[in-house]
Amino acid sequence: MIVFESLNPADKPEATLEGVVDDMVADGAKLVFTTSDEFEEDTLGVAQKYPDLTVINISGDDVKTGEAPPNLGNIMAAWKT
Repeated sequence: MIVFESLNPADKPEATLEGVVDDMVADGAKLVFTTSDEFEEDTLGVAQKYPDLTVINISGDDVKTGEAPPNLGNIMAAWKT
């Protein structure tokens, strides 16, 4: 497992999602999870850049809207009270 602790611009202003995924793919990653709606657009971009990589955005709606390539999925939580 390869983990990038925080892609928060306040913590690491030089880091980009694409750059982090580039490094992960170079290290052999086959599956990448992105964990914020804030990364939806960049997640779509890396999924398009790496068609052999499975990418899951925990948030977003690219699959629902039909914009996602076949290697991109979305997971949304549902809260029940």
